[in-house]
Amino acid sequence: MSRPETLKDLKEELASIDGQLAGLRALTVRRTRIAGLIRQWEALYESKKKRKTAKPSLEAVAKRKVLTPTAKTNADYAAQAIQKKGPLKIAQLVEEVRALGWVGSGDDVVDRKRIYVSMYETKGRFSRDNKGNWSIAREQAEAAG
Repeated sequence: MSRPETLKDLKEELASIDGQLAGLRALTVRRTRIAGLIRQWEALYESKKKRKTAKPSLEAVAKRKVLTPTAKTNADYAAQAIQKKGPLKIAQLVEEVRALGWVGSGDDVVDRKRIYVSMYETKGRFSRDNKGNWSIAREQAEAAG
């Protein structure tokens, strides 16, 4: 027969189990941290690897516009749209230049920024009123007309 366990024996065994569990918790925390570091390293390595080896698809290459000496700039498209429709806000201008054959990114926000920057950087060619409508600058319009 087994001897009956005393209260002291039970408390000692419980303390031993608690110690072992604390060690397991510490190992679990350490394991979680290491696994996280490994995922971060792999993600970093994979993103660098993809950036170096990424090549544009044939579709993207086919959509690219070949720049020739007669190719229009973004500002040229904007000027053509303004001459055709009159003063326009940037959002309307993007729609008009697309209708004229301008190939942007397809993202409205990006395309608005591209058109805006191209008009802003060609000093003296465009003007903007206090309502945000862009038009051909007076000097340019007088020279053309």
